[in-house]
Amino acid sequence: MNCNIVGNLAWVMIFLLGGCGAQRMYSGAGQGSRHVAIIYAHGVAIHRVNGIPFSANSNAAEVLPGRTEVLFTINSSNFTARLEDTAAYKLVFNAEEGKEYSVTTQRGDGRVCAWEISAVTGKPDFGKSAGCFTRQ
Repeated sequence: MNCNIVGNLAWVMIFLLGGCGAQRMYSGAGQGSRHVAIIYAHGVAIHRVNGIPFSANSNAAEVLPGRTEVLFTINSSNFTARLEDTAAYKLVFNAEEGKEYSVTTQRGDGRVCAWEISAVTGKPDFGKSAGCFTRQ
């Protein structure tokens, strides 16, 4: 195999792997995992966080603690929702330092919430909502 091809493939892999992590949704220096909150999307597509466009190449949003706005649409294939596919919704909640959240819904509940992710199970704790958007 040609060395140039191998070298180019290595750079492509580094680029692709680098784009899969959490996208920093604030300006300035990185804060470290203990000083930020992480937001994951499950069954929804995040479009903006605190007014900053969210990249489709990211799997999570890294935010500073405090008031957090998430603009999202619902992936209708994941939920039996009577919503327009193109409708965007805003979820506002108070993100806490060192916490991780899943923006999703509990089946049959009808609410999209920022659920705290359990450090033990790694899954949304449907008893700990940081804030919800309720369908009308």
